[in-house]
Amino acid sequence: MMSAAVLFRNNENLVIPFFYFFRRNVGHKCGLAFVDNGSADNTVELLKKNLNENEHLFCFPNNRGIAGGRNKLVEMKKQFYGEDGGLFLIDSDLFILQQDSLLNMFLLANKQENVGIIYGKNFVEKGFSVGPYGFCFCYIKDEVLSKVGLFDERFKMFYDDTDFVKRTEEIAGYKVACCDNAVGIHICGQTTQYSEGKARRREIFEQDRKEFNAKWNVNDDYKFVDI
Repeated sequence: MMSAAVLFRNNENLVIPFFYFFRRNVGHKCGLAFVDNGSADNTVELLKKNLNENEHLFCFPNNRGIAGGRNKLVEMKKQFYGEDGGLFLIDSDLFILQQDSLLNMFLLANKQENVGIIYGKNFVEKGFSVGPYGFCFCYIKDEVLSKVGLFDERFKMFYDDTDFVKRTEEIAGYKVACCDNAVGIHICGQTTQYSEGKARRREIFEQDRKEFNAKWNVNDDYKFVDI
């Protein structure tokens, strides 16, 4: 069964829009799992009120970081939806626009044996493409999850997805691709900016970049962008 996983933290303003766009464009053809990463606002209450059958929620009492939250989502996927069908990762600030986007990503991935990760096309609210990096809107095959393993929790907010892709390509030998028939709009920074603040967000970015460079013996110089 296809299943999607979403991480929330202090995003009460995004709960209702997320459900609206997800169900409008996907319907009930996909299981849905949520992890709340220690919200202090009304996020959890709103999620609980809007859950339907075959939708599940787990709440951490404290923030486990994005990688920790995603690892719990992987666990929930296996627990509630089995170990086939793959996993869609969708950010809470990503609103699906095109009908059957998830199905199109699933079909594209399973047409190509050597492709392990499929990105949807996501656009920020100002109208320009973010590009095919970051896991705000992606599909991961089950065989990739089995071979690559979980997300590295040394990365608290950034680079966990970059690290996962690098392991997928360089260790497991899979490719990544983009699906033109899967489209969403990404309200960038909503899942991090308001939870941590810009100064703390930049600090965490630099810490995570240092961890990534040390792990892979590289010198990534991606410029931090204030949102």
